[in-house]
Amino acid sequence: MVFNENQVEEIRLGAKKLLDKFSAELDKIKIAEVKVEREKDRRIEGSEQQPMDRKIMFANAPDKDGDYLRAERGGWVWWK
Repeated sequence: MVFNENQVEEIRLGAKKLLDKFSAELDKIKIAEVKVEREKDRRIEGSEQQPMDRKIMFANAPDKDGDYLRAERGGWVWWK
């Protein structure tokens, strides 16, 4: 499909208008800052690395099926 210069400019202006409107709507969204307090959230430099703990891993997993973790690429992002 071939566009002439007027059509290209019309598409460009329409896209800019759409992006400007979307950006303005995003500015209206207020997101509360999330702060998590943990008893142990830092490791001590030079200490031994903790082994992977299956119980902890499964407790933290948002989606599991029996002995399997369900994971989706990019599923960890908050903006979905």
